[in-house]
Amino acid sequence: MKGHVYQRGKTYTYVIDLPSDSLTSGRRQKSKGGFKTEKETCSACHIKIAEIEKGTHVDDSKITVKEYLEEYLETHAEPNFKPTSYGTEKTIIEARIIPVLGKIKLQALTPRTIKSFYAELRKKYSKEYVKGIHGVLKRAMRLAYSESGLLSEDIMSKVSMRSKVNANEQKEIQFWTVEEFTHFLKSSRHHVHYIVFSLAIYTGMRRGEILGLRWRDIDFDNRELKVIQTVNWTRSGLVVQRQRLLTPSVG
Repeated sequence: MKGHVYQRGKTYTYVIDLPSDSLTSGRRQKSKGGFKTEKETCSACHIKIAEIEKGTHVDDSKITVKEYLEEYLETHAEPNFKPTSYGTEKTIIEARIIPVLGKIKLQALTPRTIKSFYAELRKKYSKEYVKGIHGVLKRAMRLAYSESGLLSEDIMSKVSMRSKVNANEQKEIQFWTVEEFTHFLKSSRHHVHYIVFSLAIYTGMRRGEILGLRWRDIDFDNRELKVIQTVNWTRSGLVVQRQRLLTPSVG
């Protein structure tokens, strides 16, 4: 692979001849200008040729964070995530990330910018919620680096959410006692959702699993039920999803 340098006005530019396009056989070149000296230009040219030959070069892209995240939702998140997970991912991206970072060019996004973004979020939201936003951005940006080839480095590896937690600040998880569960069930016996409460307490089934339960999924003789589907509410409406077969005991 060869490159050459030439002067344009008061600055220098390098041009690298790339392998021809495999589909069109057309000539391809990579160029960059604005260098102050010929020596500086030659050095930059050699570095770029080495990157291209090693396969670490990333073409300049004008795609913005907003455009990339919208593509990420459509081509990766929606086909691979559960409807509820996708809904959460989409809400965080559209309501929290895009309004602040959306206009920035993807390749201009830096760890410093992301850290500043998190600092502003912490003024309004809890640490756990900001950590959730970090998880969404981390998944999307690492995909841009590892698979899409739009980023030359994993910028999220330089953004840490770890922080020292004061033992006095740790929240203790409170659980109901057996007596409290019993009292709750007795007091809600005539409630329209009593059967839902009972199933949740006695079987540990999740909300979506309980809502997806049908009469034919219950074996009254053997006192068993089968979790065959879940029903969840997303922004697009109710979503019914098949599950792997489970058979919780119903007492």
